[in-house]
Amino acid sequence: MLHDPYHLLKNFIPESFVNEIETNHKKAPIISVDDRITEYSNNTLKLRPKILTIGIGCNRGTSSKEIGDFLKKICQEFNLSMLSIKYLASINIKKDESGLLNLSKEIDVPIRFYNKEELNSVTSIENPSEYAQKYIGARSVCEAAAILASNSGKLIVAKNKTPNVTIAVARKKIIYMS
Repeated sequence: MLHDPYHLLKNFIPESFVNEIETNHKKAPIISVDDRITEYSNNTLKLRPKILTIGIGCNRGTSSKEIGDFLKKICQEFNLSMLSIKYLASINIKKDESGLLNLSKEIDVPIRFYNKEELNSVTSIENPSEYAQKYIGARSVCEAAAILASNSGKLIVAKNKTPNVTIAVARKKIIYMS
C-alpha cells in the first residue's frame, strides 16, 4: 500500500503497480510519504519529505531550548514530523539571535531571514501583530516568514505563542511534474 497524500512519488512508482499490491497482497508493506505522524503497522516504510517551513518570532535572549521545546510541542499537537522541516525562518534583525542560530544547528535545519519589506509583501496573514508592526515595522514575523520560506505555500498552523516565542508552520508549495 502507498500512502502519498502529496503525490510525491507519482512519477516514480506506476499506479498499476500500487493497485496490484493493494489488491493482491493484503499484508503487503506500507510506504508512507507524509509530513504528518500517523500510526501504521510495523511493516511500514515512513518517508519524511522536507516540505514544512517554520516561521519563528522571539524576544531577544530567548534560548534555543525554549524555542525548540515550543516547536516540538507545536509539532506534537498538530501531528507534524520534525523530520519534515525544510527551513526555519524569521526576520533579518534576528540574524544574530543565538537562540535561533543554535536551534538551527541543533536540529540540522537551515534558517532563512527576511527583511520587513519582504514580510509585509505577504498578504495572506491570518494573525497580524500590532507589537511587531509597532516595534519592527512588520505586520507579521512568524506567519509571513513561514509562508515566504515555503515558496508561497499554505499556512497549516497559524501563529501560536508563548510569552517569548511565536511559531507558525507552512507547507511548501509542491509542483507536480508529469
